[in-house]
Amino acid sequence: MTVQNPPMDNECGPYEALSKFSSLTREDQRKWWQHIGPVLAKVLKDSGYDTPSQYMYLYFVQQHLIPYLGTFPTKGQDHLRWKSNLTPYKVPYELSWNVSHRVVRISWDPVCDQSGTDADVFNKRAIHECVYQFAQLSDAVVLDRYSILHNELVLTSEEEQRLLRSDDLPESGRGQHNLAVDFQDGALNMKVYFYPYMKFLATGIPIESLFFNAVEKLAIVGIEEPLRMLKCFLSSRYDDGGPSVDEKVFPSLLACDLCEPSKSRIKYYVIDKVVTWERVANLWTIGGRRVKDPVCTEGLALLKDLWDLLAISEGDRGDIWPNLVLGQPPTHLMTTMANYTLSPSSRFPEPQVYLTTFGMNDMAVMDALTTFYERVGFSDMARSYKDNVQSYYPNLDLKKTNWVHEAISFSYRKSKPYVSVYYSPF
Repeated sequence: MTVQNPPMDNECGPYEALSKFSSLTREDQRKWWQHIGPVLAKVLKDSGYDTPSQYMYLYFVQQHLIPYLGTFPTKGQDHLRWKSNLTPYKVPYELSWNVSHRVVRISWDPVCDQSGTDADVFNKRAIHECVYQFAQLSDAVVLDRYSILHNELVLTSEEEQRLLRSDDLPESGRGQHNLAVDFQDGALNMKVYFYPYMKFLATGIPIESLFFNAVEKLAIVGIEEPLRMLKCFLSSRYDDGGPSVDEKVFPSLLACDLCEPSKSRIKYYVIDKVVTWERVANLWTIGGRRVKDPVCTEGLALLKDLWDLLAISEGDRGDIWPNLVLGQPPTHLMTTMANYTLSPSSRFPEPQVYLTTFGMNDMAVMDALTTFYERVGFSDMARSYKDNVQSYYPNLDLKKTNWVHEAISFSYRKSKPYVSVYYSPF
């Protein structure tokens, strides 16, 4: 006997199929899935992921990420949700797109019912549940470095109580970490990011010392030279005869890959409150220490091209993380960021610069990116980029918005530019 399968709806793609019998039972979870699922499905398709990969990664998000996003953000109800450090509007989810390789990435700040309450003021519980769950899903997720860095950079119970009794505890910005996953090669390529500000407030230990001490606890063989160079550039307490940054540049995040330690990269993030081309170039060249490196020079020229096309206004940004309200467009611009990869494979800390475009007109940003894509040979991306991004925000007029493109990151490896774009979830 032959069983005839019923005809499938032509409009039934991976998102629609996974939604039909979804196990998401909570209203907030359903809202999150309905909000981010269709966009993620389209970005995966536009990036050239085959159909099985689309299903696999959407299923991962639906089953293992959505349950950790907490209360769905609603205009006028910011007080009801966890205020994440991850995005300008303090939403715990961010989509980014490595346009150089058409790789999709999601970053999120794991949240549970107790996050922000007296039971978990600093949101420490959810991330543990997440990472151990992922380690069970995939042998490629290894938690050795996560455990060490968590122990060094996250508040202990005693430090929590000390901070709760002090006058220094801010109303928001209490988060201490977030996760990210690259959807690549059918695997989960995961990273963890640590925010040390709460640890600093509780202990008084400078953030740069917390970071450098944590890196040294990892006992990575072969990074002594790039680590010393980074110390001398970022702190006047160390000296190699070269210049150090001023007080407007300060440490922000420490990150690592959640994989086999021998393959795990360490990334040290900084923020520069003063935005000028000269200071961007200083971050890229590590205060001039890399100027004789041909790779540095080639990358700097392309970075300058991208900077000129974006036409970012220069100035001192002041408040690095303003108290923005969801649904209200930003009225000012934000800081520059950079990270430095520490690896035994390079004698230099490898830079990646983030040109923050949040607050700039989105159509102008897309025009600049399209031109840059054409110049560096990303021809297919140049042809499709504007239409694709507009399709991800069908209810917005990108000629009028100024918050969709949050930032553009740039690095230069193996004589090729690596560009990623970070998007607002709303």
